[in-house]
Amino acid sequence: MKIISDIRVFTSTTKNEDGNPLPASVSNKTLNLAVHRIAMKLREKDFTLGEFDHLYINLTACEVPKGVALAKRSIDKYFPWYRYYDLNVDEQQLEAMLHEEKCIGIFHAVEKVLIMFFAVSEEDKQLEIVISAFIVPQFQLKK
Repeated sequence: MKIISDIRVFTSTTKNEDGNPLPASVSNKTLNLAVHRIAMKLREKDFTLGEFDHLYINLTACEVPKGVALAKRSIDKYFPWYRYYDLNVDEQQLEAMLHEEKCIGIFHAVEKVLIMFFAVSEEDKQLEIVISAFIVPQFQLKK
């Protein structure tokens, strides 16, 4: 079991599966710093992702089974430490999440993936306490 090391946010307009281009990294320093800090707080609590330690959350308008799922990409044998999880959002919602004043929509997306797939103990299920600490004015996106 590997302790969480990093969380990154991506977007894509094509299905996140073998043969298609990799999702694009969200290029907002403030957002990326905030999501990385969430990962560090979870690391302090020994939060585990199982056999990998980098969680890549891909926000996509493409259809995703049940709205959120492990991407249909093979595990990279040279870089096995990360996994993509796809989260379906419509195009308007995606634009709003990426351009909103606060990162609330992104934080809720991160929280949803973590709780649905990795929260095994009651303590783990209290993730919203850790994540809600980041829904504050100092993490507003720069215009």
